[in-house]
Amino acid sequence: METTLIKKILEYLPGTIIPSVLTLLSLKVFSIYLSIEEFGLFNYWLTLALLVSSVFSQWISQPMLRYTTDKSITYQNEVISFFIIIIGMVLSLLLLFAKLFFEGENKILYMLVIILIFLFTSIQIIYTKLQVNFQIKKYSFLKLAESSAKVLLPILGIFAFVSNTNTIFISIITGMIVILIINYKILFPKFHLDKNLFRNKEFLNTQKNYFSFGLPMVIWFSVNGIMSFADRFLLKKFSGYDSVAIYSANYSLITGSVALITAPLLMIAHPMLMSRWNDSKKRETGDLLSYFIEIFMLFSFLLIALTFLNRDLITLVFLNEKFREGNVIMPLILIGFIIWQLGMLFHKPIEFEESIKKMVSAMFVACAVNIILNMILIPKFSYVGASISSIVSYTVYAFIVFKLGNKIMSYEFVGKKGVAKNVILLIVILFTGLVMDKLNLKIDRIVINIFMSLIYLVLYIKINLKRLTKLLKVIK
Repeated sequence: METTLIKKILEYLPGTIIPSVLTLLSLKVFSIYLSIEEFGLFNYWLTLALLVSSVFSQWISQPMLRYTTDKSITYQNEVISFFIIIIGMVLSLLLLFAKLFFEGENKILYMLVIILIFLFTSIQIIYTKLQVNFQIKKYSFLKLAESSAKVLLPILGIFAFVSNTNTIFISIITGMIVILIINYKILFPKFHLDKNLFRNKEFLNTQKNYFSFGLPMVIWFSVNGIMSFADRFLLKKFSGYDSVAIYSANYSLITGSVALITAPLLMIAHPMLMSRWNDSKKRETGDLLSYFIEIFMLFSFLLIALTFLNRDLITLVFLNEKFREGNVIMPLILIGFIIWQLGMLFHKPIEFEESIKKMVSAMFVACAVNIILNMILIPKFSYVGASISSIVSYTVYAFIVFKLGNKIMSYEFVGKKGVAKNVILLIVILFTGLVMDKLNLKIDRIVINIFMSLIYLVLYIKINLKRLTKLLKVIK
């Protein structure tokens, strides 16, 4: 089990490491060649396009992960084709609306964003199909190709033409179209949308399941999108695009870097958990979920410590000086991101039982908390207030789904004592690093980080030895 897990994680790494490195490269280039206001405008609309495409794609992806893990490739293609046509029709109407009712630069920008939404949605559906069938090598290759198109072409566009948002979006669209043409057979197989298909009871039942399961998930992702976009919207309202730019640059830097570790683990978690749940192995599913949570927690506290101590160095390397004042929020963004990812693991039992209304209710509560706190904190503290609001709202969601999920399927978390011990460990590591740094010892920063990491791992294993031993025995 452990060997298989590690092997799958390693197979996903090329598709996450290189894209993350390319993202960091784009941050460096964009922060240099775009004005701070233009960078804020670009990130604002790109974030919106990604969030809307996430809603559309998850309408298909989540039910597909739930209902088609044991279906044939041909059957998966039929389901995907059906929904792609529907989404394409909806976005075509939006494109026509933008063409008819908007004018000037806004018209071009809105049309580009709508096209991006369709392309991002299509590529995400391909990822889901590859994930369902554990086609890890193809997934990694496609992820690499997409990241290259989203980073390298915009950089070339900036150098060759004009340094603005429209140039970047046109470059991304060009690259994405090329990728979709190359992957035409994966995304657009023979549709088989004939009369016989709609008489097929299995196909009709699948569509019913997709709508009954997918619609609440769409609502969940929509509310999540509102919560994720609210901070940028309110930052723009109260502080302008400059604050959006500083917040977004530091946010992208942290989430892009952390994805190096979290993405491979989370990508393989769902199919493996879903497979055991479908085999009616509830206890084994709970044990496996506990195992994934433990692995995630193992690195989380260390990442927080390293980010806090090296935030000035990180921004010095990856961001232009006009964005570096925002490095104070990097540890806050990371804490929020970690809590959010934990919430994604905590709500798995609710998702498996298809009690999506509970997830939606929890998301509504978290979203309300987020918006209220943003409206209170952003006018006073700008992007620091936005970061704090995210931590609180993500914690609210994680806490609710943890309580609800444990009623469905028992799984372990570190508990109150475990959290207290690990927080103390985090403080000790931070204190050690700060002392070594302030003493101006002639030791390279890299050596200090390695030394701290080794101390952390040894102490973490010692503190959590009983639970780790128990989990390893269960997994074996």
